[in-house]
Amino acid sequence: MKTTIINWLLVLFVSLSWGASYMFTRIVVEEMPPSHLVSIRLLLAALLLGPLFINKEEFLKMSKVIPSLILLGIINAALPFFLFAWSAQELTAGMLSILNGTSPLFALIIAIALFRQNTPSFK
Repeated sequence: MKTTIINWLLVLFVSLSWGASYMFTRIVVEEMPPSHLVSIRLLLAALLLGPLFINKEEFLKMSKVIPSLILLGIINAALPFFLFAWSAQELTAGMLSILNGTSPLFALIIAIALFRQNTPSFK
């Protein structure tokens, strides 16, 4: 696949927007509690992205599993966002970015330690 300037600009845009969220989190937690920040962030995401991805028919099908979806949302979105915002009260934005970058490493360690997950060998 041929790499174009547009692909590199898209990668740059994603990198800047992802990294900027830690900087803005660090700034905002000085003005409001982490719980409010996370609530506003998730509410805005739901209002802006929900209509793009969920139509009425799919929503009716999903209504049976809404408790599971809420639990998944808490574990995969609300809890990590809250913990990062809470830690942003003491840590720098750079440290938050580094900690977030180690998430796959911690996922691997947890998979091996708690779930006895086999890992592929690199031979």
